[in-house]
Amino acid sequence: MNPKRIGLELYTERLVLRELDSTDASDAAFVLQLVNDPGFIKGIADVGVRDRAGASNYIERACETFFTRFGFGMYGVALRAARAEAQPADSDTQIIDELDGAQARPHLIGLMGLLQRETLDVPDLGFAFLGAHCRQGYAVEAGRAALFDARERVGLDRLVAITDHDNTASQATLHRLGFAYEREVALPPNKKPLMLFATHLSGRSLSAPSVKP
Repeated sequence: MNPKRIGLELYTERLVLRELDSTDASDAAFVLQLVNDPGFIKGIADVGVRDRAGASNYIERACETFFTRFGFGMYGVALRAARAEAQPADSDTQIIDELDGAQARPHLIGLMGLLQRETLDVPDLGFAFLGAHCRQGYAVEAGRAALFDARERVGLDRLVAITDHDNTASQATLHRLGFAYEREVALPPNKKPLMLFATHLSGRSLSAPSVKP
């Protein structure tokens, strides 16, 4: 696949949202760390990615394919600070150190953006952050930028989001982003009951991020 890049970076007070590159070793190293983070596995799923090649494939499937087909997708979320916050010396960091010397870009801390599932009639907002960077308001800050982008650039109005019944942190984030619980859904492949939240973007006051083309 030759990914079609929109070539935008969205800047908020503390963060920058940018497209990930499946051919970039540091992006792959970050994704490998993220999808093996205990919080990701518990709150989303164990996607079975255990090496850099798998992480690159995940970026292609979960990020680049969506930008190519729909003009939107999952952005990588990075800290704007010139010096990265120190990462804890745990097993997740060790995974990166073993990637043939490749290092994750120090500022990448999560994913935020839109997905288009075949089982839902409108795009849904998805997000995930490394455990060391949770509960600091980053998800809400990045989410507001993603919602503004969805409305102003992509032209979307109604969006949904899904989360597990036990994931109270994500539910709180969605409420702060203006989503309201709508109904329960069961999506393939496991048909596990999930909570579906929804929002309309038209008429809402959304903070505009700075945009670098």
